[in-house]
Amino acid sequence: MSKVRKSAEFVASKSTNVTVNAEGCRSMALAIKQRMSHSHYSHSNWSAHTLNPDMNTPGVVDWIFTIDTLNFSFWSDEPKFEVKYQGNNYTGYWSLVAAINRALDENIPITCPMFWCTDEFNMELIRKIFRSENEASAPLLEERFNVLREAGEALKKGGFKSFEDVLRSLSSSNPRSALAVVDWVTSNIGSYDDTALYKNVKVYIYKRAQILVGDIWACFHGTGFGEFEDINEITMFADYRVPQILYANNCIEYSPHFHDKIQKKVMMESGSCEEVEIRECSIWAVELIVNELNNLGVNINAVLADFYLWDTAKEKEKENTRIIECHRVRSVFY
Repeated sequence: MSKVRKSAEFVASKSTNVTVNAEGCRSMALAIKQRMSHSHYSHSNWSAHTLNPDMNTPGVVDWIFTIDTLNFSFWSDEPKFEVKYQGNNYTGYWSLVAAINRALDENIPITCPMFWCTDEFNMELIRKIFRSENEASAPLLEERFNVLREAGEALKKGGFKSFEDVLRSLSSSNPRSALAVVDWVTSNIGSYDDTALYKNVKVYIYKRAQILVGDIWACFHGTGFGEFEDINEITMFADYRVPQILYANNCIEYSPHFHDKIQKKVMMESGSCEEVEIRECSIWAVELIVNELNNLGVNINAVLADFYLWDTAKEKEKENTRIIECHRVRSVFY
């Protein structure tokens, strides 16, 4: 069992603010099975997103590495940070992807890790890349500069020019291991080391490290750079969106105090007891859903389940379906 899965089980057994509802998870699994019987869902859905590249795109591994190094804290209230790209306006996570794609179209080598180590890469450039269509600014701009600089320096120190080099190096000693990739990024790049102390026990969450592996696996359809024998050891990616859909389907429940705090949009501290509980209990709830789906004959892992739940949450948002607020935290970890 992976460190993240063990941590999720432990926190779920001790949690007081968030409770995993096993019966709700079983019902959710049945609903997902019924929905999937009408529409096929696989890692191919990743490349189907308009802004995502496919496995044949030059430099796609470094593109994914860039996106997932920056993939944190794009939630906002009105007005939302907004990026215009190819005639469309994007908010949330997709504003990040649009901003990076726009920068590449403008011949800014933003997905080159060695560029992050140069003087040309600076805060002025970051502000240009993340310019908005309205008065709202992208949150944590200085932190975005810092995490890219840190990641570039980590690769450079290891003798790597690109993240492809890291994957090749790891495959020589840990053939096709997703957990080896997670271990490398969390050990060498501080912004990926997503852990916390919960009831005096160190727990692991690793949202961005795991989604990095999941995105590579999905982009390459489980082949080439994306061939990981232990992909099923990866858990869901504990963020803001998935807890919303889990709560809406009674997979997780909140104490009255915690529910009130979320609805009032009270900011939480990264690593606080409440924040750890909502993230780890979400991981454990998805584990129960995945196990139930597999028992029902649906061949799925937590990566695909997370993609499905995240997409479903975004669909509900577009439909203006009323669901609980997301919890508020500003963090480089998600």
